Amino acid sequence: MLKALKSPPADIDKTFTCVLNLLCRVDPDIPVDKKSGKLKTENTWKTALSLMGNPQKFLDTLNGLKEKIDAD
Repeated sequence: MLKALKSPPADIDKTFTCVLNLLCRVDPDIPVDKKSGKLKTENTWKTALSLMGNPQKFLDTLNGLKEKIDAD
């Protein structure tokens, strides 16, 4: 259902901005500023939609985040 939204409500956009910031160091598909290591995108919703293009990979990345955090 989320992928069908062209322009999400503000709360959904904020939530996905947070998710992208969490994942930007573990997912190579998320654009990262090489200097600062922070999320580098003007349109977070467009980036989130591209990640949701493959829902299973997106879920696997989210589920593997705890392991990555614990390891680091």
